Order: sequence, then structure tokens, then C-alpha cells
Amino acid sequence: MSSLKLYSSFTACLLTPSFIIAGVVLPVSAQDSPVSNGYFLNGGIFETINFLDADETMINGINDSGEIIGLWGNDPTFLENSFFRDADGNFSEINFPTATATRVEDINNLGQIVGSYLDTTGLFHGFLLDNGIFTTIDFPGASGTILTGINDLQEVVGIFPDADRSVNSFFRNSAGDFTNIDFPGSQDTFAGGINNIGNIVGDYSDSTGLFHGFILEEDNFTSINFPTIGETFINDINEFGDIVGTFVPERPSSLSAKGFLLTDDIFTTIDFPGAISTFARGINNSGEIVGAYKRSPEPSIILGILTTIGLGVFLLKPSKSAEKELEKVS
Repeated sequence: MSSLKLYSSFTACLLTPSFIIAGVVLPVSAQDSPVSNGYFLNGGIFETINFLDADETMINGINDSGEIIGLWGNDPTFLENSFFRDADGNFSEINFPTATATRVEDINNLGQIVGSYLDTTGLFHGFLLDNGIFTTIDFPGASGTILTGINDLQEVVGIFPDADRSVNSFFRNSAGDFTNIDFPGSQDTFAGGINNIGNIVGDYSDSTGLFHGFILEEDNFTSINFPTIGETFINDINEFGDIVGTFVPERPSSLSAKGFLLTDDIFTTIDFPGAISTFARGINNSGEIVGAYKRSPEPSIILGILTTIGLGVFLLKPSKSAEKELEKVS
């Protein structure tokens, strides 16, 4: 997940262009867009992974077996197709029956997949895919739902719009009970991932419209900010508390975005060699990371070494406390 444009319509946000950074839409134009590719990162070594002959690929999740899920398409303004890649590298498509678009977001160690689909009336619904069987999961009374994360206990997190088109998040336990998640004082809250401990990560917009990451542990919110000027978006957390996300130093450009790994309060930048921008989307318990990067249409590098910059230790600061009423960029 060209210019950064934030949509005020929840439907427009759900009809996401090439990248979503934990809720913020980073659209691109078909006219001048760099090419987006998926990547797999292990032990500091990047590998490009693209869905067959698709023009655009984004990887959203990976489990401990090395199974990967993501999005693909040939129109950079909207990746409406989903795929599953097994540990041997074999691809298969994921399509919700009768849907006009299917978007996967996360996969757990049981191979269960969550995401959203667009129905024929133009509404998005959340879904769980388990052993080939789709189940619709919608937040009660909401006009749209996206499931963004799932753990091995079949607990899920997701987002939905309220009446004023701001975005709220929720937690759903394995019994099907919903609980709202709203960062105190925020305009919008986007839950991105959940681990088996029950820790939830995501991001929120403050009163000025700027975005910050967060972690929710035992009903306690902590704000997380990459240690330079800009905005922080968080997508996933593993069992060891390792967190991945993306840092955007300035708007309206998303081309300077960089991924990051946060481990023991230490930030490490994730920057695909030669890429214009890099987005970190998922992490498993082995520390393998997946995401997407954008490059010029004629790449010269597909493998490279992860560079760790000396940011030192940054303590998380306690806080006082995919369509949203967001900053409008014309």
C-alpha cells in the first residue's frame, strides 16, 4: 500500500486501491503508478513473490507453515482478486461465491483465512474461510464489515463504519460475541492483527487526522510511533510480541513509505532494495515477514539484504487514554 488520498466514504475505503496500511488507503493511478510486487523476508534476505503473471501483487499474511495469502490484479487502482500459496509454492485462487470482489487479510496456523467480499449490491461483508467453506461474519447492524486478523483460537478482529462514517474496530470471540475497540479520543480506530495471547494491534487517527499505531493489552491501550516525523500504521503481531507495520513520513506522497519491525522496543526499517516504497503486512512466529513494495516498471533488483539502521531503543509511550472520515486530499 502516486498520491496518498484518504477517502471520506466507507464504501470507497473498502474498495481499496493497491495498498491499505492498516486502514489508510494509498491509492495509485493507472497512468503513473509504479509496479507493486509481493515479498517474503527471512533472515535479512528478500524474495519477490508474485501471483503467476499478474501485474500487481500484495501479500497480506503468512502462518508458521509458510502458507501465504494475498491480493492480485492487473489494475493498480483496485486489487479485487485473492490467492493462497502453499508452502511448496503452489498458487490457488480464493473467490467468495457470487461476490464481485474477494480480499483476503490474514491466515492462522490452522489455515483459516479471513477477509472481506463485495456483494452484488456494492456492500462489503467479512468472511471466514475454513477447509474450503465460507462463512459470512458481519458486525451487527453495520453497513459494511472487513475482517482483518485471526488467531489460532478463532478470535478475529475487524473494522466497520458507524453512522457518521468514522471507522470503528471490533473483537469477536470464538463464541461469536462482539466487543467494540476504540482508541480513546480517536477519530477512527483500525484493528489490524491479534495473537494467541489476545494482544491486538492497529492504528488510530487523532484529532488532527494524523495516524499512530497502537497495541491493546488486557484492556490497556499504548500508542506506538515510529521515531521520526510522520505517521505510523501497524498491521500484525506474533506470539513473541514482534510487530510489523509501515511508516509514512509525509503526505500526500506514499512513495516514501517504509516498512518496519518492532521488537523489544527497537525499530528496524524494512526497505526492499531499489524499491520506491516498502510495506510490511504480516509476520509469523519464525520472524518471517511478508508485504509489498513498489518499484519502477523496469526493476533491476529482486533479491537483497535487509538493512538495519541504528535507531537505538525507543520506549513505547503510554497514551492518555477501510472508509473513514479522513483528511480529504483533493
